[in-house]
Amino acid sequence: MSTTSSPSIAGSIGGVPITSLISAADAANRVGAVRLQSQIDTINFQNTAITTLQNDMQTLDSYLTTLSDPQFFRAKTASSSDNAVGLGLVDTSLASDGSYDINISQVASDSVYRSAKATPVVSGSSTVESVFGSSALGTITVGTAGGGTTQLTITATTTLSSIASQMQSALGSGASVTYDGTVGDANYGKFVVSANDSLILSSGSSTFLQSAQLFNGSSVRSSSATTLTGSETLATAYGSAFVDGTFNINGVSIQANSTDTVQQIMDRINAQVPGVSASLVDGRITVNSASTLTVGNGTGSFFNQAGLATSSATSSVSSNAIGNRDTGTAIGTAGTLTVNGVAVTYAATDTLEDVLDNITNSGAGVTATYDNYDDQIVLTSTTTGPNSITVADTGGLASFGLGSGAGTLTLGQSTIFSVNGGPERVSSSVTLDSDTLGISGVSFTASEAGETTLTIAPDIAAVQLGINNFVAAYDLVQDDISKDTQVDTDDSTLDGVLNDDMTIVSIPQQMRMLLDTVFSSNSAVQSLQDIGIEGNENNDTITEVDTTQLTSALTNNLQDVINLFTNANSGVVAVLDSYVNAMSLGTGSILGDEITNNDTSVTFMQSQIQEINEQADTEKTSLESEYAAYESAFESGQSTLSYLSGSSSSSNSDSASAGGIL
Repeated sequence: MSTTSSPSIAGSIGGVPITSLISAADAANRVGAVRLQSQIDTINFQNTAITTLQNDMQTLDSYLTTLSDPQFFRAKTASSSDNAVGLGLVDTSLASDGSYDINISQVASDSVYRSAKATPVVSGSSTVESVFGSSALGTITVGTAGGGTTQLTITATTTLSSIASQMQSALGSGASVTYDGTVGDANYGKFVVSANDSLILSSGSSTFLQSAQLFNGSSVRSSSATTLTGSETLATAYGSAFVDGTFNINGVSIQANSTDTVQQIMDRINAQVPGVSASLVDGRITVNSASTLTVGNGTGSFFNQAGLATSSATSSVSSNAIGNRDTGTAIGTAGTLTVNGVAVTYAATDTLEDVLDNITNSGAGVTATYDNYDDQIVLTSTTTGPNSITVADTGGLASFGLGSGAGTLTLGQSTIFSVNGGPERVSSSVTLDSDTLGISGVSFTASEAGETTLTIAPDIAAVQLGINNFVAAYDLVQDDISKDTQVDTDDSTLDGVLNDDMTIVSIPQQMRMLLDTVFSSNSAVQSLQDIGIEGNENNDTITEVDTTQLTSALTNNLQDVINLFTNANSGVVAVLDSYVNAMSLGTGSILGDEITNNDTSVTFMQSQIQEINEQADTEKTSLESEYAAYESAFESGQSTLSYLSGSSSSSNSDSASAGGIL
């Protein structure tokens, strides 16, 4: 539409403003464009509905494809009586129904190579600040339950040896606090603290106790006298003398019974005490808190037997040698590391992170990581079982404890198991395939030692779901068509957008007629009604599956059910699939072509609208010009008439004056 400004027209004809006359004429000229736009809007609504129907039919086709495979109906499922021991998986439909007793004696694990300590042992003359940073400066509290406590201050000049001496003095007679900086000693790189009474070690403004891995006010560990596992009960861990009862953490009472496992106790701590985390570290319950941690006895024996308190143990040793590596710092010396015969070269400018990534990606069959807590490089085999890990280095990694012969290899374990009481078998993997397991079409993944019964049975639930999906998709097609083709005899504005599309109006009845032709003679399952699918008396939908009837048919007449769906001539898939494909799949389908034809019509009508509007713009401009010219001429005539009228009056006045004089 033209945007040229209209000339100013202020006049009227017969009392009607000229601008109103022009607007009325312009609107009349554009009636055709308005009518075409309305048709376009209707077609767009129709296309939206047809596209939805096309998608619905394609969904129906996908479920028909699933039901076209006889193997789908023969699917099996494997259920384990104890999922904690392991889970079974049916690999093929060839698995035989039955139950199998599987006893797992040992679960396969990874081989692990741990380097020697990656950081040189720090000497006792090193300052606390140089080892642990400025956060270690400040105060700590040291003492015993019976002898009281002393606050110590760590300054910039405090060394590892001098803080050990200060701590020993604070603990009093009979106490010993040492820092061993001699390589090869049993406790090299560690603080060793002992006293004649229960220790109290608490952080003040210094992080020294945390960094030195000693008991402190925000972390406690159970006694090292007992090495724990998560699955063992407290009765097993602490013997028959264990007494059920409670202990307290930050004022919260935690129940501990002899039948509880160590893991259950830690789970309770984590669930019940805000801001506190409990875990098992090196066989000892470790409780950490972001703030001050208070542990106390309750009514049972767990508190004392576990030694879980800063004031219950008489000794404390640094968990690991002090110091660790900055993995982002350059190594400083180039070289080649050979892992399992695979060479990994590195430059002096490479960081430890770079080297670890290169090892992992080298194809050596290991994953390389750095254990910041233990200060060790760890190589873990990527496959379970007793796999050897060999390491040799010709460069700078020897200083990281990864030189030839410097580390410790812990071979992984194999899975040891038996089936139905038979002889023990061995597998390097936690997943026992059908050949290893000796059960056709079935695999089992072991999680922990124990015994479980693995039951193989038809996966009736999966088949029911597949058939129910088909029923729901079929009904969705019918429901959408019913909505879009409805005719309201009282109010035509409520008619469906496709009510006059005879192609789509006919689809429901055609699909229902096709479904009625499904028949399997000479079998116990001859029609859909025999598996619990009934037609709806009020429309062309079908009812949901009767689960009881379908289960009975799948259990007792499986092959007949398969034939009902997959028979090449009269099966559900055969009679519906080709019709659904012809209607909905691709641009060459009936619905696809209808959308294409509608789009073509819209394009043509849009071009007509453009032509009508362009012609209307021209006509409006012409009318505006003509009326403007008319108004200009009229105004000019009025001006001339006024001028002539004024001249005539002047002449008459002059004549009258002259006559009077004469």
